[in-house]
Amino acid sequence: MSSKPEKFIYSSDFATLKNDDDGFTTVTVVGSAVIAGGAVYTVSSDLTVGSQLGEGRIRISSSKIGSSTFYAGYLGVNRTGTESGSPAPYTIYAIVSRISATQVRCLCMIGNPYATALTCAAGSETFVFKINTFISPAT
Repeated sequence: MSSKPEKFIYSSDFATLKNDDDGFTTVTVVGSAVIAGGAVYTVSSDLTVGSQLGEGRIRISSSKIGSSTFYAGYLGVNRTGTESGSPAPYTIYAIVSRISATQVRCLCMIGNPYATALTCAAGSETFVFKINTFISPAT
């Protein structure tokens, strides 16, 4: 499956851009995960994309958001789990960060702000990260 569009409009410092590379990966947050008080739950996947000088376009979607896709390097979605038997809100952060010249890390993170264990919502949630990179025509 190619995530390169046949046609696109993209604004940058360059008058025009050309496709460099694209890729996608998934990260799954396990349903009903139990996170200790004050701890952080993380899952990630590394992806090799594009050249060192490429500009990136990042799309993040979730299996629980439906057909919505967000163009962002970071997305927060609110969920309700339980803490000490009571409903407890928490946020899943979906983040993309560059870890080397040609690699990015796609990460989902949940921080437990409570003093006791947080049980996340039932049902796993899969985040899809699609990344296109573009380079200047002079490159």
